[in-house]
Formats: sequence, C-alpha cells, structure tokens
Amino acid sequence: MAKINCIILPKSLSMKPRSNFHIAKACLQSSLPKDKPAIVFINKNELKKISIEMLRENAGKVASYVHQLNQKMGSDISKYIFVLLPNQPDFLYAVLGILQAGNVAVILPYSWTEEEVRQAQKRIGSKIIFTNRFDVSSYFEEVISLNENFYKKITPLENFYGSAEDEATLIFTSGTTSAPKAVVHAHRALLGRLPAIEYWAHLEKGDTVLHTGSLNWTYTFGLGFTDPLMVGATSYLFESPPSTEELILALE
Repeated sequence: MAKINCIILPKSLSMKPRSNFHIAKACLQSSLPKDKPAIVFINKNELKKISIEMLRENAGKVASYVHQLNQKMGSDISKYIFVLLPNQPDFLYAVLGILQAGNVAVILPYSWTEEEVRQAQKRIGSKIIFTNRFDVSSYFEEVISLNENFYKKITPLENFYGSAEDEATLIFTSGTTSAPKAVVHAHRALLGRLPAIEYWAHLEKGDTVLHTGSLNWTYTFGLGFTDPLMVGATSYLFESPPSTEELILALE
C-alpha cells in the first residue's frame, strides 16, 4: 500500500475547532445574492420560490413551537421529532426549525406505510410528528400540521440550541437489502461535506443546483438542500418525481 505523505484540504475547511457549528445556523445565515431565491420547488409548470428571509422566518416559527414543547414536555421526552412530509417548503421549515430548537429531526420517507411509521415510532419512542397524513396520527401525542394558521400565530425563535457534537438528524437507509436502519448524523457531519462541495460539486455562491431526488434521502438532503444553502447557491427541487418533459423544461 502506498504511503500517504500529505492530505490536501479545501480552502473552505478551517482547521480551527468548530464546536459551535450548527446545521440550521449555517443554512439560515447563508449569504445568498439579493436577487436569487434560496430554494425553488417545481410542480409541473409552477415554481414556488423561497427567499432566505422566508426560510429564516418560517423555520424560526417552527423552532419557537418546538422550544415551547421542550419546556412543556421536557427535552428528554421531546428530543426526537418525526418529520413525515413530501418534497415541499414545509419539509424545510420543519427540519431546520427542529434543529434550531436543539432537537433531533427523524426524517421518514413519505412513501412509508402506516405500519412502517408505527414500527419506527416503537423503536425510537418519539411522541411528536410533523405531518399532513392523518393515518399515522394515533401513534403520537403531538401531531403538528404546518399550515397558514400555524405560521400566523407564532413569533420566530432567534436563538440556536445545540453544538457540533449533538445529534441533528436520523435518516433511514433505503432498505434495499434489509430492513431500513436509522443513521445518526451529528451537526458536525455537515463539515465532512466541505471537500465534496469544493472539489466535486464545485459549488460557489450564486450557483444554481437542480436535484430530482427526495429530501428524505441523504444524497438529496446534502447536495440538494444543505450544501447549496451553506455556500449561498440556489437549489431547484421537484415536489414529485418529474417526467422526462418536466425535466427538460426545468433544464431549459
């Protein structure tokens, strides 16, 4: 085996301690160009553009609600919060808000059956879920539906809770070869993506990314969501798997 004499690190990867690194903070404090949206969701011919200000405000409102739940239920009980939502803006608000409040977002595939959700709930013990599906609501003490009324009545939380070493997300494997397994990612895991951002994707401020995957997939969650936000790029995501015609139209 060849001896490794040196390791080349990306310029953006600081060797200083990053104990205060926080995924939600890194994403929501993104320095996007003023004329570019943070995220754009594509639904057939409709585009839903989300500015970084809108992302901060609505994620902050989710964080405020979760922070209140932590105080009411106790942070040990409310620590793990399920997210069962499709590729839509509410998914982003829920995940970033949960992380901002210092909790762990347990991200489930939206295609999962009621039984699969129930089994995951039994294994992890979560009592709270963000979802728009009523078939799973009986398994949780707190079922939160994100709608216009929810966002109207809450003031955004300003603080960010948690550190680089804390758990941030539980994302399930595909289950292609065995039962899906929940993989834990700490906040600092996002720092491990910096070499790929710089040397593989070559992402820079002002760039545009188009991703066709589902946000409950680690690959899409990183390359299509957190990576662009961290560097100040815009991400285009599909609300549902695109047809060939829709993909060509989006590329044009």
